[in-house]
Amino acid sequence: MLKKMLLCYLSMGLCSSGYAASFNCHKASTPVEKMICANSTLSGMDDYMNLIYSQLKTNRAFQNEQLSWLKQRNTCASDSCLIESYQSHLRDISKTKYAANISGNLSTFNGHWLDTNSKQTSGSTLTISKANTQQFNFLIRANAGGNTGEIEGQANVIGTLAFFSDDNNETLSDSPTASCTLMFELKNKKIKLISNKLCSNYGRNGVRFSGEYIKNTKSI
Repeated sequence: MLKKMLLCYLSMGLCSSGYAASFNCHKASTPVEKMICANSTLSGMDDYMNLIYSQLKTNRAFQNEQLSWLKQRNTCASDSCLIESYQSHLRDISKTKYAANISGNLSTFNGHWLDTNSKQTSGSTLTISKANTQQFNFLIRANAGGNTGEIEGQANVIGTLAFFSDDNNETLSDSPTASCTLMFELKNKKIKLISNKLCSNYGRNGVRFSGEYIKNTKSI
């Protein structure tokens, strides 16, 4: 019964716009749905939350907490309230025992990764090192012709997923509800990296951070 209730919540548009077919932003009707669709930071967080759900949906403790959180989240009336709700819930999930059980070995993330679409004059590299059992440090360097960009930070890990949100981006200080967000998904020995449009503040025209990365096995 609990699983059916949670799936009902999700089918009403509470999954991600990028990963959940049940959430069509063109059909968003509730204030919360519309705020998520209109804010790239919220969209990224919602995408990530849906990926977490796919890994933990069989865990009853997670289902109970998710239902409770969804009710609280849906009381928000502003972007800032929603962002704080997502950030707080993601932090709580990363600290739970059931999340730690699926975290696996972070060494699978460690190393130097290359964008599969890299060319001689453009491309990006991703370097990951272990910070602790729930996080990793990363550095992304990208270039497009003579333009360059760089993002460095610490991502929270849950299973084969990781998420980064830059809440202290000085270039966006006038807009506290806007931040650069990155989603990492490790699958089939590749990392799929998705950045929202606000990450473009870290690079000039043509520089992109999103892409599919493969591990560089050559000595550096």
